[in-house]
Amino acid sequence: WIVNVAYVWYSGGELSDYTGVAITLVLVVVGFLPPLLELRSKVTHAVSAEMTSLRGRLDGLLKHASPTGADAVHPTARALEERLDEALVMLRISYLEKLYAQLGQSEATDIVVKLLVPLTTVAWYGYKYYKGLP
Repeated sequence: WIVNVAYVWYSGGELSDYTGVAITLVLVVVGFLPPLLELRSKVTHAVSAEMTSLRGRLDGLLKHASPTGADAVHPTARALEERLDEALVMLRISYLEKLYAQLGQSEATDIVVKLLVPLTTVAWYGYKYYKGLP
């Protein structure tokens, strides 16, 4: 779409050309934005539900753990298992928070890299033309 706009502007397009550009923009926005917003909403809901579940589980584990008394000196297998569960839940929460914070960044980087290939090709040919290289 951006290349189309640049070409229409560079070539001095007519009103019908700009209308075509506007229609293309509307189609791109209508075709891309609602699915993107729906996906982000579903992911946000799923992540927040999982985080709430994990935090509730962690709260339950912390309430049942009693590091005082005889358990502090000689922990039982059950106490060690609960502590391990607690550590795993905290790791899962940390991992989910990191994934959610980076949502869409790898896809955006992928798109930028894919767009840089033709742009660098055009820039290289422009440079060669400007310098008079064969």
